[in-house]
Amino acid sequence: MDLAISPGFDADASAYAATETGLLRTGSRGTTWERLHGGLPEPGNAPTADDIVRVLLSPGFALDGTLLALQSSGAFFLSPDRGNTWSRPPVAPLAAATFSRNFQTDGMLFAVTTDGGLSRSPDRGATWNALQQLAIGPVADMLQTADDALLLATGNGVTRLIPADIGYAIEPVSPNIPGPVHRLALASDHIYAAADQGLFITLTDGRRWDRYADTPVAPVRSVAACPDGGRCHALLAGADRGVLGTTDDNRVPWRRLAGPHRVAAASVVASPM
Repeated sequence: MDLAISPGFDADASAYAATETGLLRTGSRGTTWERLHGGLPEPGNAPTADDIVRVLLSPGFALDGTLLALQSSGAFFLSPDRGNTWSRPPVAPLAAATFSRNFQTDGMLFAVTTDGGLSRSPDRGATWNALQQLAIGPVADMLQTADDALLLATGNGVTRLIPADIGYAIEPVSPNIPGPVHRLALASDHIYAAADQGLFITLTDGRRWDRYADTPVAPVRSVAACPDGGRCHALLAGADRGVLGTTDDNRVPWRRLAGPHRVAAASVVASPM
């Protein structure tokens, strides 16, 4: 249901897969996989007892080895050692979470709970502060922008939150994305959104969004940008019937990538190399 690849992939050959049977890890570029334990949910009587739906790596993962995992129930797990051991931080069930852009130095995490509460941890997930309630409906994903705003993927476009007093204020987004947004991806000054109405981009930290004219007006479930956003603009988009890709979103036309099945692509990732 989700994938994450180590920013040090060329050296450590590591990646993670969130599945219906727990969280898997490879240290062999995907040739072999192991199921992680160490505090993660084990199989139970409920069909979703060990489901993991999201896996996120810290921006400095190559150095700090920190990653988080979310269950469909909202249960949240954090590992400081590349997935060997896990703890469940004291926070309400989560709908979405993200690391601060400067996590290595400030240790901050942000999260939206399933009941719409915005929370922040100042100490790498050990403690959490409830900041405010958000009347914006379900949140599917979130990230922090270069100007310290928070972007939330919601059932009705993208919500942009800017720092204000002890919490955040909603800043208008125009034009916004129509309908549900599923995933967000950041690469330098480009931010991408995978939405029910297609693939969108913003160059204004989420203040306005534009749909790619040469991509289909059809559900896009995931998006992955070239990690080296300052030097390349290659992009992958997981669509309802396979994966779309371009080697440069500024010039080269999009094409549907060849693959074994034209099925919905729940998650796509790009190698940092």
